[in-house]
Amino acid sequence: EPAMTKADFETLKSGDKVALVCKASNSVTVIDIKDQKEAMELCKSGKMLHCPLCKMDYKVTLGSPNGKGAGNQTTVVAVNEKGEPCMFFAKLSK
Repeated sequence: EPAMTKADFETLKSGDKVALVCKASNSVTVIDIKDQKEAMELCKSGKMLHCPLCKMDYKVTLGSPNGKGAGNQTTVVAVNEKGEPCMFFAKLSK
């Protein structure tokens, strides 16, 4: 499953890497996780993410796979100004 959930972010620790995938520019940015606090900041609803390739800003939103409520199985995606999912995070294996 490519898109990370909030629970996935809760398990990240120093030294882990995640990929930020931009579907608009077909690019991947690798983020080195420094600590748990930084990991949780990445998946914060409303956080703005910038794609260096397409020069667009996207807002992090949390969506439930079954459309109900918000728990730790909530997927973390970034949407454009129209609310269309354009970016997602994927955990990179070590």
